[in-house]
Order: sequence, then C-alpha cells, then structure tokens
Amino acid sequence: MSGPWFDVRGCARALVALGSLGLTLAACSSGAVAPVSSVPLANAALAPRSNALAVNTGTQPGASPALTRGFSVLHTFSGCPGGSGPGGDGANPVGGVYVDAAGDIFGTTYAGGATCQSNALPGYGTVYVLKPSGASYAEKIVYTFDGANGAWPEGRPALDACDNLFVTTSAGGPSQTNGTAYKFSPSASGYVVTGSNTFSSVASQGGNGPEAPLLQLDGRSVLYGTTYAQGGAAPNNFGSIFALSSSGLAETDLYDFAGGTNDGSYPSAHLVADASGALYGTTTQGGTYGYGTVFKFVPSGAGGSETVIWNFANGSDGAFPKGGVVLDEAGNLYGTTQEGGTPGYGTVFKLKPTPSGYVEKILYAFTGDHAGSPYASLVRNGTMLYGTTTYGGGGGCTTCGSIFQISTTGTQFALLHLFHGAGDGAQPFFSPLFWDGKALYGTTEYGGNSAGASGNGQGVVFRYVP
Repeated sequence: MSGPWFDVRGCARALVALGSLGLTLAACSSGAVAPVSSVPLANAALAPRSNALAVNTGTQPGASPALTRGFSVLHTFSGCPGGSGPGGDGANPVGGVYVDAAGDIFGTTYAGGATCQSNALPGYGTVYVLKPSGASYAEKIVYTFDGANGAWPEGRPALDACDNLFVTTSAGGPSQTNGTAYKFSPSASGYVVTGSNTFSSVASQGGNGPEAPLLQLDGRSVLYGTTYAQGGAAPNNFGSIFALSSSGLAETDLYDFAGGTNDGSYPSAHLVADASGALYGTTTQGGTYGYGTVFKFVPSGAGGSETVIWNFANGSDGAFPKGGVVLDEAGNLYGTTQEGGTPGYGTVFKLKPTPSGYVEKILYAFTGDHAGSPYASLVRNGTMLYGTTTYGGGGGCTTCGSIFQISTTGTQFALLHLFHGAGDGAQPFFSPLFWDGKALYGTTEYGGNSAGASGNGQGVVFRYVP
C-alpha cells in the first residue's frame, strides 16, 4: 500500500488521500450520533476507507522514514521489576498494536500498571502509547485498570478519525468478571474517558468477556465486537456479537451463538467487513464437528442474520481457530487454526466463495519444526500474508514462537524471525501483526530484557521490516 497519508490531529481532520488506491478517510465529525437501533446497518454504503480496512485489516499507510530491514525491539515492558513492586509499567502485552499516521504506537497490556504489586499480584493491565523520540520510543501510560474499572485487556485499541481510542477488557467492572469497554478522547493533558460500557452478567442482556479488538467502519456510528462467553438465555453460554455506539458506547446485543453442531461457540478474534457491510469471523469451538467455524453475519437494525460458512473437521483440515480472517478483493478469506493439519501443529487456510458455497484450501500445515500453533490472525499486503506462531523458535527455545510469511497461493512460505526469549521476546500469542505500509509491528507476551522473579520477561513491542 502506498501513497501520502497526512495526519491532521483533532476533529477537524481533513479528508485524506490514499494514493494509488484512490481511497479517502471520512472527515471527523463531532455532531449528534444516532442510537444503534436507528442506524441502517445492512446494505448501507460504506466510505471507501472501510473497504480498504475490510480487505487489509490491521494495516495503515505508513509515514515513517526509511527503515533498516529485519527485526528490532522497540520497547521492553518492566511490569513489577524483580518480582517486587509497586510497578507502574505494563506487562504481558497479548493484543498487538495499532500504529497511527504519525508513527505513534498504541496498545494494551494484560497485566501491570499502577496496581501491580508483585508476580503474585501482577496488576490488571494498561493502555499505553509509544511515541517516536529520535531513534527510540518514549512510553506514556494512557490508563491503568484496577479491576473495578476493568481488567486484563486482550485486544489492541481501535482508533477513529478523531484519534479517539476504543478499548475492551476481558474481565473486571463492577462485577469484577464481565468486562468493560472504554472510549478515550485526546485532550491537552493526554486522554480522558468520554464513554464506557460494562458488559452484563444477565444472560438475556448479551454476552461478556470481550477478548478481541473492536471494528469501526467509516459511515457507521457503531463499533462491532464479540464476547467469548454468555449471550442469550440459559443454557446458552457460547458468546455473542454486539454493537456499541461510538458516542457513549451504548450496547446492543446483535446475535447470540447457539453452539452445538449447527452453530459455533466461543468467538475470540476480531471481525472484518466486506464492501456490503457483512461481517466475518471465527469461533474457537462448535460447528458440525466441534472444532470451530467461520461465520458470516449481516447486521440489520438491532439484530441480523448469521450463517456458518465453514466447519472445521480436524485431521488434514484445521481445528480450533483462535485468530480471525482477512479478506481479499475477490472475497477470499484467509486465516489460521491453532491445531489440525498434518501432523497437527496448525494450518493456514483459504476459503474461496463459489455459487454452491465456500471451498477450502490448506495453504500450509505447520510441522512443529521451528514453528507451530498459530493463534493470531493474519495480515495481508497484496499477495503476501504475514502471521505469527506461538510455538517454535530459535536458540533451543521451542515455546518462543516465530514470524512467518506465505503467499496467498500457498506456493511461497518463509520463516522471517525465530524468537529466542530473553532479548527479543517470546510467544506473540493472540497478537495480530500490524502493517503500516513499510513494516510489521507486534507484541510478545513474555521475554525481553526485563525479567521477573520467575525469570520470564514481561514482553516487548517489536518491528519487522521485510
């Protein structure tokens, strides 16, 4: 992806041209926002940038200068140094990052923060930003969770055209267990909370435990997401699809997964959208064979319709997709499974739409030799897909993970980096890579130069330039 990206801060942000793609970013508006139930969610015309995000989720046209090829650590988290506290930095960033047009890197940490006391009391997590400062980055903690206001965020922040940040936590809130959502708006002193939502413990009022980042489409005043648990009246407890108003984060429960053999259960990954506004995602379990599904959801008013478009069967097929899917211009879907394939270390798959349904092709089956068990979603740049594995690694480490690339045809595969643990991080885990037009950015849950009492580092933010 190439072309200029001019960053104009604040809600007066101008239309932005995206070069050869001929795309524009809708200007930010601070006007009144319609309630979720009144927004035409189905068959509404999406602004062109939404189409770009749908095709290439996790990408941003880059504004950074020429970079040296290869791998580099940009930040190492300290958490509770030496196993004692209190600590102020975050720890264990599992959700990846978002890189804006100015090169600022936004992310969340699962643990750490001002409430961090020790490895036994590791804290409830943070929202942070890394700002370029010469040849390095300076970290600023945007927000610290304390349990009552949320706990353990697992997804990276979503940003809108006004530089508002939207973040979910997988647990915490007044009940301490159900999870929260926050909107942070820029101010003269940093960021302030301008919207929040606490997910309900009442099954009939929707799901709880959101693990994935939110999805916002230009031209829509809502954000879409999934919850891993609950959703619907008992005995259903299989997760949900929800919408939040972008103004105050008012929640609408759009769909509750039914589980069993006819539907998926426990969605854990982000959603993506096609040009029509239809959403696509995965469930980690459920479906015909019980090994997870790929689904399509068409929002409509305060609800919508869901269709399972693929049931994973294990064996040579994949099993238990933890990451979501990405789309190309032809409507093909690409994703990973953490298990399945031959000999069982996970797969990269492609689903091609046909008049009679989707046809699967396994692009690659991991063998466990230096790489295996991809948990995170892929990111696409043209005909190349990039991803990470949780297992494998270098220097004798078999649980540190790797970065890989594979062509959309499956004919080209390469391991780009093998994590070693102590210096460069370990286990990218849920963290989907982010492509800014020049480089890949991501996080590892563990590793780095900062070590706790157990000997494991507290995680890193890294960059890889292909």
